[in-house]
Amino acid sequence: MESNSDKRPNRTDHTLTWQQNVPLDPQNAGGKDAADHAYSRMDLHILGNEPADYRTYIKIPDEFERKQDEQSLPRTLLTWAGLLSR
Repeated sequence: MESNSDKRPNRTDHTLTWQQNVPLDPQNAGGKDAADHAYSRMDLHILGNEPADYRTYIKIPDEFERKQDEQSLPRTLLTWAGLLSR
C-alpha cells in the first residue's frame, strides 16, 4: 500500500503499510468505490535493520467518519437547545 524511507546519520528508517485486498464489508461491494469500504491494514516500522513497531488496524472510510462527527455530543446538545428554546 505505502512505503516511506527516512535517512538518518547512521541508518535508514522505513515505514511499510499493507492493506488487505478484500474489504471487511464485501456485502456492500457492488459498484462502490474502494474508498467507501473498511479494510484491514498493517504497519511495520523498521529502524535501521531492526523491526521496531508493528500494528494492525482497520481503515474506516472517510465518509463514515464525517457522518459520525456530525452526530457528536456538542452538535446534538446545540440542536436540542435550539429546539427547547422555541
